[in-house]
Amino acid sequence: MATTSEKLLDAALDVILEKGWAQASTRAVADRAGVRPGVVHYHFASQQNLRIDAAMRGLEPLLVALTEATARRDLQAAISMATRPDWARLLSEMTMSAMHDESAARATRGFMAALRDSVADVLRREGTPAGTAAAKAAALTAGMDGIGLHASLDPDFPVAEATAALLEILGGTP
Repeated sequence: MATTSEKLLDAALDVILEKGWAQASTRAVADRAGVRPGVVHYHFASQQNLRIDAAMRGLEPLLVALTEATARRDLQAAISMATRPDWARLLSEMTMSAMHDESAARATRGFMAALRDSVADVLRREGTPAGTAAAKAAALTAGMDGIGLHASLDPDFPVAEATAALLEILGGTP
C-alpha cells in the first residue's frame, strides 16, 4: 500500500503532466490525492520541493530505460522513449522551472549528469576510451534531448532520419 508521501508524489506528477508545473499547487495535489492541503506541507517542505521530487520520481524510469536501450545499442528505442509525450513534457516542465529556480536547476543538472554518466559507462564497457566515451555520451544525450524536443513540438519531425544522422555524426555510436 502506498504511503501518503507516495500518493502525494503520484498526484503531483499527474497534475504536472495534465496541467503543467504551475498548476501543481498544494490544493490541486491534495485534491488529487484525496487529502487536506495541510497534509502536503506536513510531508514536503515546500510546493516546489513536492514538484521537483515528483518530477524526479517520474523521470527515474526514463533514465533506466535510456541506459538499457543504449546498452542494447538501440538508439531508435532510446529516441522513442525520450519523445514519449509524458517524459518529454515532464522534462520540459522541469527544464523551464530550472531556469527560474536553483533547486529545480540542481535536480535537472543531476538528472542530465546521471544520464550522461550512465551512457558513458555503457560506451566504456563497449571499448570506447574514457575521454572519448564522456564526450560521445554528452553529444549523444544532447542530441537525443534535441530530437525529443523537436519531435514533441512537431508531429511531422523526421525522428528516424534525425536519429540516423546523429549516429552517423557520432561515428555509429552506439
